[in-house]
Amino acid sequence: MSRPEDVDPVIGQPPGSQGDMLDLRAYARPIWRWKWVILAIAILAAGGTYALTSRELKTYVTSTLVYVQNADPAASITNPQAGGTPTQQQLQDIATLFTGDTLTASVYRRLGLPVGSAGSVVVSPAPTSSFLAVTATGRSPALVARLANTYVQAFIDAQAASVTAAARVAAASIRATLRTIPSSGVANQVQRATLYTQLIQYDRDASNPDAGATDINPAGVPAFPTSPRPTRDAVFAGVLGLLLGIGLAFLLDLADRRLVRVSAVQSIYGRSVLAVLPHVSRPAPRMNGSAATPPEFVEVMRGLRVNVRLAGGGHSPKSVIVTSGLPSEGKSTVARDLALAYADAGERVLLLDCDLRRPSLARMFGVEPELGLVQVLRREASPAQAAVTVFRTHLPSTNGSGAHAATPSDPRLNGSVDLIAHGRSVASPTALLSSQAMAELLASAAGRYDVVVLDTSPVLTVSDAVPLLDQVGAVLFVARLGMTTRESAERLTELGQRIPGMNLVGVVVNDMRDKYVDEGYAYYSQYGYGYSHKTGSAASGSPRAIPAARDDQAK
Repeated sequence: MSRPEDVDPVIGQPPGSQGDMLDLRAYARPIWRWKWVILAIAILAAGGTYALTSRELKTYVTSTLVYVQNADPAASITNPQAGGTPTQQQLQDIATLFTGDTLTASVYRRLGLPVGSAGSVVVSPAPTSSFLAVTATGRSPALVARLANTYVQAFIDAQAASVTAAARVAAASIRATLRTIPSSGVANQVQRATLYTQLIQYDRDASNPDAGATDINPAGVPAFPTSPRPTRDAVFAGVLGLLLGIGLAFLLDLADRRLVRVSAVQSIYGRSVLAVLPHVSRPAPRMNGSAATPPEFVEVMRGLRVNVRLAGGGHSPKSVIVTSGLPSEGKSTVARDLALAYADAGERVLLLDCDLRRPSLARMFGVEPELGLVQVLRREASPAQAAVTVFRTHLPSTNGSGAHAATPSDPRLNGSVDLIAHGRSVASPTALLSSQAMAELLASAAGRYDVVVLDTSPVLTVSDAVPLLDQVGAVLFVARLGMTTRESAERLTELGQRIPGMNLVGVVVNDMRDKYVDEGYAYYSQYGYGYSHKTGSAASGSPRAIPAARDDQAK
């Protein structure tokens, strides 16, 4: 059974249950996050390859096949057993001799060109067959075709010439033998008839030699170059660049220590995420001269107020500190709008600007009080003298039911926010905030107000707020997506663990953008009734964060 502190008050599930589900979007998130880097790498790879290959000289390739029927046609003239179908070794030998110096010189004499100027030729035997592949490569499509065909023809002519020479030698030998055999006698006549038959065959072979090789399909003129192929190479380089960019995106995502997912915030802080604030352009607006909550924050802040109460076991804490680990994470915005949310619910709120180094609440409310927290803690002014009412609201006088109806005359139902600003600058804010005067201020405010909200300095930057963390009823940490790092979150968590009396009720995630949306946390903006930023009025549906945050939200 889950403990109460292990349950997310928004959805009633353990914090890790959302992250345990398979989320394919988590794998695609680095790609989407670094999409412009990936696209730039792919475009540069494709464009650079196209530009480089377009400048290269064009190369054309063509080929033809030669069928070798007889391994040694010249030898088979006098010894039929010496020829026949060639073996693979014999084919390899013929391929080697094919491009020998003698044949090459003959080819270029026929072409009328210097040796090697037309291109190169490679001859290779086809496995398990009697074919030789003759491949020519060169810069001119017509010339490479002539080169391949001339090599084949020169080879066939050389083979035929060797057959003719062998046949003539054999014929001359027969004629010499015939001159030595008398024409008389039956035996001599039979021998002479046999020799005459051989002589006729040798003369036929000499005049019509069989080269033992046939050109199967003469090489044709290639229509397109084999290289360069700028379009093909550019597409291939673009794909490689895309893959490289994706790999780089995952490396950058691993190297980037900033938190960009709500689930990661909840996991590192070890506390429930009580609210997720969308990205807005004006986090501290004013309407008709009065402070107002950004429309995109209204429902989120109402939910945060309820969640703070639920995290306290159903009892609303009398004091709440809103702080963060580092500057610019949005703590002052959260403190301001949380105070307004309490006031909207009819509660009297005291908002203390305890960030005595970089105060911002007075500016956010548009006031310039002469007295502030420093004067109160130094007992130079009373809380009542320093407090400035910056917001007041009245609940409707009727609720449409038979129950008790709120009326403006009932002071218990009139929400308000009193601000005690920072006051003047001091050299030692820590001493003031940890003084007895500060404890007395919190005690007295608890009797006069329904809730006290404290905005403090970042606790990892300076230690001013650390003494206050165990003096209040609840502590809220603020983490800004895309800015808060894992290291700062871990250090802040460790600091909280060293303060036994601190009641950390949860984390507020600030500056949610579409690119940071977590599949498991989409319910923060997709369910319930919210504010439609398109129409500017209350509406049901799925409000989305609007773009272009400014540093007001970052404070």
